Amino acid sequence: MPLKDKIRPYILFINTVPSRAIAEAVQELRERGIYFDFKIFYPDELQEKQVKDGELRRELERADAVLIDLRGGGYHFEEILLE
Repeated sequence: MPLKDKIRPYILFINTVPSRAIAEAVQELRERGIYFDFKIFYPDELQEKQVKDGELRRELERADAVLIDLRGGGYHFEEILLE
């Protein structure tokens, strides 16, 4: 059974470095028939409360995988994630 006929996994990505590379990679995988749901949060959105209350927690609970890019540094992820 092709992957697209199965339930699609959900990947949540917290990214400190704005880049088109991740969006391009997701698009390329989809073009190759690898389907999954994908969402990106940026630390600025989280720190400035642009994300609705409880949204991050709900997305973390729903995600099959969570990727956190720490390259940008300077962010207090533990404080954001523990709220």
